[in-house]
Amino acid sequence: MANWCGRRLRFNRHDTKHTKLMTGSFRFHIGAFTCYSVSDGTRTYPAKAFFANAPDDVLAAALARHGQSAELVTPFSSLLVDTGVSCLLVDTGTGPVVDTAGKLLDSLRGAGYAPEAVDTVVLTHGHADHIGGAVRRSGQPAFPNARYLLTRAEWEYWMAPAMLLRAGESRLQPTRAILDGLKDGLRLIEADADIAPGIRALPAPGHTPGNIALEIESAGDRLVLIPDVFAHPLHLEHPDWNIVADADAAQAVATRRRFLERLALAGTLVLVYHFAPPGLGRVVRQGDVWGWEPIERL
Repeated sequence: MANWCGRRLRFNRHDTKHTKLMTGSFRFHIGAFTCYSVSDGTRTYPAKAFFANAPDDVLAAALARHGQSAELVTPFSSLLVDTGVSCLLVDTGTGPVVDTAGKLLDSLRGAGYAPEAVDTVVLTHGHADHIGGAVRRSGQPAFPNARYLLTRAEWEYWMAPAMLLRAGESRLQPTRAILDGLKDGLRLIEADADIAPGIRALPAPGHTPGNIALEIESAGDRLVLIPDVFAHPLHLEHPDWNIVADADAAQAVATRRRFLERLALAGTLVLVYHFAPPGLGRVVRQGDVWGWEPIERL
């Protein structure tokens, strides 16, 4: 398939009412790297989970403008990068606990990759919709030949004794159980670590203390994968609206604004984990805020 960054691309306004949410994979290239946006499926969340501090009337008007209601069907799009030397997966979806999700392994197989082919799994942060597919129902790693990478700050956040008081048993236990199942293959990294040639972590704290984005570069092409710095196109129009799960609301807003400014300035190709499949597009400056220009086809 042709290189995304070396072709003229057609952009369309984001209209999720007319965007088909699908499972499967979408192939593209970053230089010499073959990449896939790989779907784990979807889950429905109340809009307030994404915009906790938004005024109700303003939020309702914004959702109506995007053809959406107070219930949002939210995708989970992992990234597979085949460098020719290494096969790296970023985030693993929510796993089999949701009947509309847990499709990641099927999507990978549809792209021609068995779980055994993945040698590195990067977990951007510890929320269950990003790490739930890292282990099977048996508790064994879903990618048996992989090393699993998580930032040291993220590990310390979830394992701190005080976390039980902050998060509660129901939220904390699933993450701790998954990380425990990965302990033999888990490696702790710094938030700005070089992960592989052409692939490095970018600190993105706020949603969680150790949250990271990923930058992929090859042959002059560049892609940035964004986890929950922004989780819906409305976060570009309203960067001060917080996700309910943001651990540090003020820091999350500062990180969001920093990424939006830099991505728009550079015209960088972006893959957003929770945006409509394949999740690819660019951030553009629109006056005092930003907008999303999705790439839907070549």
